[in-house]
Amino acid sequence: MNEEKLKRRIRTMAEHAAPDNLERVMASCREAGKGNVIVMTNTRPKKRIATLAVAAALLLVCLGGFVGYGAWAESRAVDSVVMLDVNPSISISVNSREQVLAVTPLNEDGRRVVGDMDFKGSSLDLTVNALVGSMLINGYLDDIKNSILVSVENGSETRAAELQEKVAESIGAVFEADGIEPAVLTQTLSGDGRIAELAEQYGVSTGKAALIDKLVSSDPTLSFESLAGLSMTDITLIANSRDISDPSVTQTGTASAAAYI
Repeated sequence: MNEEKLKRRIRTMAEHAAPDNLERVMASCREAGKGNVIVMTNTRPKKRIATLAVAAALLLVCLGGFVGYGAWAESRAVDSVVMLDVNPSISISVNSREQVLAVTPLNEDGRRVVGDMDFKGSSLDLTVNALVGSMLINGYLDDIKNSILVSVENGSETRAAELQEKVAESIGAVFEADGIEPAVLTQTLSGDGRIAELAEQYGVSTGKAALIDKLVSSDPTLSFESLAGLSMTDITLIANSRDISDPSVTQTGTASAAAYI
């Protein structure tokens, strides 16, 4: 039930508590005959009506405060976490409206990318554009280093997939403006405690840790230690050269091998 419906119900309750008796009273007067004086006494104390009015007003105030608090709390609750990994690793926390609550650099390169920019309250799209633009300006992304990993953590796989697609499109638009074709990998995170421990142990994001874990599981000749410090372009090239793929990871575009030619 929305706020307007609740207000209408409160008004109806107040009207029923103090009904309009004018027609009944006038009918009684007519039946008593013309010329007779009927002394009317107020049998309903005014104090009660005033009390009802005050109670209804207080209820409306409380209702408005409750609804306002609910909206306030929702706007500050983390709905999704979006991670961008190139070599810089950055985590973006957003609410259900895709407004940014916090941008957290996860390594030294990430701190250089974020710099003194404050994204709190900005849209996710604007934030991704600014961060990817900063990676291009600072030399972390170019036509040779063109791969970026997008990882989304959300309780709903459908919602996570929607955010992955939107972020990938934003990244593509920034690259296109620079005339570069990106390789964008996307995946959904499930909040695995083991992956979180690996991320902390090797100083990488949980998104990068999850991807490396999938590669190591598919090819035992690879090790977590050897991959953790590599850029996403190098990791993607290694995976492609060994024909390693995972249905939970989607890739659009091709990782550049120009640095090795």
